[in-house]
Amino acid sequence: MKCEHCGVAIAGDPTFCASCSLPTKLLATELSASQTLKYAYDSTDWRKHRKLTLLMAIPLLAFVAAFLFLGNSFYYLSLLFFLPILLSPLAENLAWHKRPLRFFPFSLSFVCYLFVLRLICQGDPILDLVYLIMCHYALSLSLPIVVKVGKGCGLWASLLWSIQKIKESRWQQIFLLWFIFIINILAILPLGLGLYFSLPFSYESLARYGQQLEKHYTYAK
Repeated sequence: MKCEHCGVAIAGDPTFCASCSLPTKLLATELSASQTLKYAYDSTDWRKHRKLTLLMAIPLLAFVAAFLFLGNSFYYLSLLFFLPILLSPLAENLAWHKRPLRFFPFSLSFVCYLFVLRLICQGDPILDLVYLIMCHYALSLSLPIVVKVGKGCGLWASLLWSIQKIKESRWQQIFLLWFIFIINILAILPLGLGLYFSLPFSYESLARYGQQLEKHYTYAK
């Protein structure tokens, strides 16, 4: 692709021009979280995934119930158990019974990260702010990692790829994940009936953004 500012062909990281150092339009177009959500909704492809709701609604509701009623000590265990199941639809290249195993290493590392971070930061207002910042940093890395792990890449290689390549788009990913989280929480309120619409739309949005990440960033083993 060519830089719209200086006209030089862009090599490497496509979100910034290596010649003039100005940002390209990718963060406002293909790598925009809002544009991804709009595209996923307008394309109506998410409606094809409504059967997923029958499979995913139960573990999602079980996780929410564990979080609300079992206390903080069970929160990490429930996250470790349900997160691989909830991520399963993103590993389309595997049989359903193998998909949770693909995401279990990511879930284990994510839960350990949150647990250790909570132990370090607990009990201090300043460290609580650090905890909040580091949690959002983990969120910014999680979507690219999940995309690569779902494609069959190793966890460590996926983590390094995410840290090195997905710097400029991290706020787009945080916005996307928070938006999906909020609409699913709202969908649970009317006796979980809204999940029939929100879950398929969420998976289609995540898959769409994952495709855009792979399109614009080269993965080198």
